[in-house]
Amino acid sequence: MRIQYIRNPPLKKVIIEFQFEKVFELKVSAVAILYNRIQEIYNIEPNIGLFPKKGKSFRISLGTLRYSDEENKKSFEVGENFIIFSTIEYSRWEILRDEILGVLLKIDDLLKGGVIINIFITYIDEFNVEKDGFVFERNFMINLTDKPNWKIDFSDFHLGLVPFKDNGKKVILRIKSNEDLPDNYRFSVETVFISRENQIKMDMDILKKSLDSGHELISSYFAELIYNTQLQEKIGMIIEE
Repeated sequence: MRIQYIRNPPLKKVIIEFQFEKVFELKVSAVAILYNRIQEIYNIEPNIGLFPKKGKSFRISLGTLRYSDEENKKSFEVGENFIIFSTIEYSRWEILRDEILGVLLKIDDLLKGGVIINIFITYIDEFNVEKDGFVFERNFMINLTDKPNWKIDFSDFHLGLVPFKDNGKKVILRIKSNEDLPDNYRFSVETVFISRENQIKMDMDILKKSLDSGHELISSYFAELIYNTQLQEKIGMIIEE
């Protein structure tokens, strides 16, 4: 099952994280070089704090380096041995994927992190659903009606599923609602692809295949989750079975 088109995308955020085998060897001088290589996309650079210690000496203290665009719609973070890309909007997966891989290629020689061992792709979608006449199974293809004695509060609701697991890879679906609005339930759906125990060098073709595989799984299971439901109609999702 593949999504062809969504008329009203419910997307709130996409997060893509790469974890590396080695801790990054990033010298202070390399921070400026890194910024110069990515500023075309992420032109807001982080501040570096100077914290006084006892006596007259000072020590530079670096947390996660976070770069963003001017509207804070995209961000790029570098930590001890990880890189995280986030965006709240994009037009096509292929454009986002190639942009991310281009950044990785530009900074690989600076970070010296070795191979990528873990990859995480998270899509967060959000839906407002009217409380009046709400039936969970009409919005999500999950059956809760076999628990008739359970009193379920859909304004404070958490459900986690693992619909796919194979050879170090899995997909997690999380459905949450923790905001009690007057007339609506606000559900967030997190669709997460996890790929562990990789040994991926900075090879663009291999990385592209791995990311595309994760995206295809996320798209497929998200489509199944709301297939033939009121939510599918609400967002105008057209799928290819």
